Amino acid sequence: MNPPLTNLTKMMRTNPPTETSRLLGIQEVAARLGVSRRTVERLVASNELERIKIRGRVLFRESEVESFIELHANP
Repeated sequence: MNPPLTNLTKMMRTNPPTETSRLLGIQEVAARLGVSRRTVERLVASNELERIKIRGRVLFRESEVESFIELHANP
């Protein structure tokens, strides 16, 4: 019998890692966005920013954060 898939395993199957893929912690995401940790949590709750949970840790794909920044950058 196979063990259940973890979030990381599911992510790896749907989005295989690349040489540049990296996971960021919530504090690092907050720093990159120039917002508080709570604001990052609100972005996750409103489905504006996708997160991954691994053993209780909330992590973010660096590429996802960069895409979010580009999408919301002021022209």
